[in-house]
Amino acid sequence: MAVTYEQGGQRYIAADPYDYIYPMDIRVDSKNDILYVAASGLVGGLWQQTWLFAFDLHERKPIARSKVRYKDVSATCPGGGAQ
Repeated sequence: MAVTYEQGGQRYIAADPYDYIYPMDIRVDSKNDILYVAASGLVGGLWQQTWLFAFDLHERKPIARSKVRYKDVSATCPGGGAQ
């Protein structure tokens, strides 16, 4: 999943999940300019996995990538609420 900025048209990879894992939940923490992407699917067609990616919209770079259980993903973004 990529982020493209209008000014200048630069494109940055915000989330790069494995094969067969697709973005399923996208949220923005507007207070901290963080884009969160939860991606889930069957790795290799066999194992269910969910990954959480964080992308700093101000610095324009990925800042975190973690394997998580989707049920443990917060209902809201810290500091800004789900948007």
